[in-house]
Amino acid sequence: MGERTSNYDLQIAAARERFLQWNAGEIAERFHLRREGEWLMVSFFRRPYRISTATGEILLAEEGVEADFNAYLSIFDALCREEPGVLSGQWRTINDLGLHHPGVGEDALYAPYEGRFSGKTEALAAACRKMGGVPFPVGDVGYVLEVFPFLPVVFQFWEGDEEFPPQLRILWDRNTLSFVRYETAWYIMSALLDRLSQQL
Repeated sequence: MGERTSNYDLQIAAARERFLQWNAGEIAERFHLRREGEWLMVSFFRRPYRISTATGEILLAEEGVEADFNAYLSIFDALCREEPGVLSGQWRTINDLGLHHPGVGEDALYAPYEGRFSGKTEALAAACRKMGGVPFPVGDVGYVLEVFPFLPVVFQFWEGDEEFPPQLRILWDRNTLSFVRYETAWYIMSALLDRLSQQL
């Protein structure tokens, strides 16, 4: 009996199939992506990835390692659309973007990382700078980070004290849902928080 295919694998396979139905040349032109033979080059949180236009496989360009679930679904959702969105310059929380699923909140995603980041503000700020972050004026650590060259987010962290626990917040452009789906924003947040954790 063969190995069971996980739901994550099935979602990646479906995303690959959708991508392969698009014209790779048009995607490259629309999003100003460089082409190297069969590969499309794309930046996700300032890390270079390459997408095979023959198979839909996504690899970390430098390591040659296959992308993880969050990167796969985030990259394909952002690229497989007729045109990029237009940024508003106005910041919102994920639950202020116009869609909200009952029982799904930012706190549940943030809580484990708030404890992990506590006491490490200097290292966290350094990790944001390493990812090309531009200082944002609110928060003990506050940076504008590039998800894709055409889509930014704001990362904010406040250290806790005797009265208040540590607090984390991620802000999105008001027009984010013209760039990616609501569900994809959650994959992007998970990717960002994992990436920051790995650098502490």
